[in-house]
Amino acid sequence: MAHPGYNRRIAIIGAGAAGSSAAYYLRKFANKAGLNVNITVFEKNGYIGGRVATVNVYDDIYQPTELGSTLFIDANSILKNATDNFNLNLDSIAYDDSFGVWNGHEIVFTQESDTSASWDRLKLILKYGLVPLKFENLKNRILDSFLKFYEYPIFPFSSLTSTVFDLGLNSTTSLTGAELLEKNNIKGPFLEEIIKPSARVAFGQSTDTMHGLQTLVSMAVEGAMSIKGGNQKIFQEMIKSSNCSTFLNTSVKNISPSSIKRGYNITWLENIEKSKLPIINYEHFDSVVLTTPIPFSNISLENITLKNVPKEIRYIPLHVTLFTSPHQLNPVFFNIPKDKPVPATVITTLPSIPPPAFKNGPKPPVKGAPEFISISKIRSTFNPSSQKSENLYKIFSLNAVDAILLSGLLNTTVATNLTTSPDTISWYYPYVWENAYPYSHPRDQFDEPQLTHNFWYTSGIESLVSTMETSALMGMNVARLIINDYQETINNQMQSFKYQPTRLVP
Repeated sequence: MAHPGYNRRIAIIGAGAAGSSAAYYLRKFANKAGLNVNITVFEKNGYIGGRVATVNVYDDIYQPTELGSTLFIDANSILKNATDNFNLNLDSIAYDDSFGVWNGHEIVFTQESDTSASWDRLKLILKYGLVPLKFENLKNRILDSFLKFYEYPIFPFSSLTSTVFDLGLNSTTSLTGAELLEKNNIKGPFLEEIIKPSARVAFGQSTDTMHGLQTLVSMAVEGAMSIKGGNQKIFQEMIKSSNCSTFLNTSVKNISPSSIKRGYNITWLENIEKSKLPIINYEHFDSVVLTTPIPFSNISLENITLKNVPKEIRYIPLHVTLFTSPHQLNPVFFNIPKDKPVPATVITTLPSIPPPAFKNGPKPPVKGAPEFISISKIRSTFNPSSQKSENLYKIFSLNAVDAILLSGLLNTTVATNLTTSPDTISWYYPYVWENAYPYSHPRDQFDEPQLTHNFWYTSGIESLVSTMETSALMGMNVARLIINDYQETINNQMQSFKYQPTRLVP
């Protein structure tokens, strides 16, 4: 039963993983506590999901593919529970899960498709000795500590920095990945050929610059899964279940303290992506949850004194290139025999020694070091124009790919201006995530979830670990803190209104 007379209005800015999770858990926690909340979500894009997005191959709505975050793992309890609760169907990560590691001049490690976890582990031990086991023990020990973020008495946490210290994770975040691994005597080929490329493909960074905790997270891939039709379905369902008012294509321009009552006035523009003139709106809210980094928000915080000021953190721009082609990946490009297939996924690491002469043909058109982070043959697709089956590929890179690279990868001649052709590349979709993930330099101080009274912030956790799950965790955490504060306010008000009988003075 809801408390009569109380209806707290909460604005959430951003409908990505953090914002969607905050809305979902606000409704869930409020209902359980019998509290009334009115939730409004503002999203500048025309879709829900933030950096979790899909695009339709050939512009065919029946062939969506991930443009952003591709997978989550079984240990990601928020995403996994949401998948189960919303009855979402799981999709296989790839129809062929073979992969290789390429250092720009040779494939240094391969794993075949459809092999068991036991065999994969044995293969690592046979090649790298006991170093993989030593690393796995280190990873499990530290990530087990991280999982306490979800548990009482740690959850909910009002200070991210204090919690990192309480869990002993500061000794991991204050070191680079390379320093942490060297301290634990994890080095050699396993570091160069497995850990470093995994860090590159997960976060676009080197273990020499990225802190130790995120380095370990980059290797946590057990039980990887994705949602059929796109991972953004998780966040769409969260928004739907929260029974909130949602404004897409809406840009929040100004937040200022209310001069009449406690809380904040928010000014926003609707229809920012439409041809008609945008609509200017203005409303009062009791609490605000900002789920985008303040430096990128373009929101004026007028006359708001922040008790905890977020630090300016640089983010990495990531190029995603999706394309379809009738061609297979070219073995010669990867310096392997022509009669051997290229692994479905190739992740890259930087060569630690100068490249030798190529054995299987002329050197492909690359400059020694890989020009991309990874390339994957995602699945077979059906081209509605040619009525033929083709291959769907995805490239992650730090710079735009060009026709020379694509020509080498496919062993064909791709037009310099990347014009599509049924004989080379039939469909082409390049995209840049301008702020894919933050540079995770070593640190032991993190932006806090509460910037000032009733003003909440979720982006601080991205400097700790930047994933769908951790953003959803911070959304859930902020939701719990808001409801706790709401309950405390109501209890205090009810105490003050208790009937006090008049005392008769004799």
